[in-house]
Amino acid sequence: MKQSLRCCLSETMSTPTWLIGTPQTPLFRAALKGNERVLKLLLEREDINPDTANDDGETPLAMAIWMGHERVVKMLLEREDVNPNISYHLGETLLLFAITTNQEAMAKMLLEHKDPSPNLGDKHSRTRLLNAALWGYEGIVKAQLEREDVDPNAGGGYGETPLFRAAYQGH
Repeated sequence: MKQSLRCCLSETMSTPTWLIGTPQTPLFRAALKGNERVLKLLLEREDINPDTANDDGETPLAMAIWMGHERVVKMLLEREDVNPNISYHLGETLLLFAITTNQEAMAKMLLEHKDPSPNLGDKHSRTRLLNAALWGYEGIVKAQLEREDVDPNAGGGYGETPLFRAAYQGH
């Protein structure tokens, strides 16, 4: 890594803040681009909040999940000051986003995290399990059912269950 980057990220430099003209911090950008080295350097600083959200409620963790950067997601989930249960963009959680976009590896990482609150509903009151069943994402359904805290009968606002929805959709 270039010395100039290390110098700019040193404790004696000013706090890395929002980039002018964008809704992104340097940490947000490093997560978005999957730049593990810069992310690691930024996370070593005490003045960096890795859970800072932009105007849309998106955090560096959300961007890393969205872009499929598994190692960056793992780095962020290892921290105590990163909340995987935040609601962002239309009230969705990161687990729901990973499920509805069929990002099985990301969903599994979030499900393995200490408290991904798997029975929360989305804006339509559909649980994460129901959403995975709805879209036919078998791997994500199986990963959720391996957890003891997932209610296999919790469904949506219309009384539908994940089993009903999977059968109805032909999965």
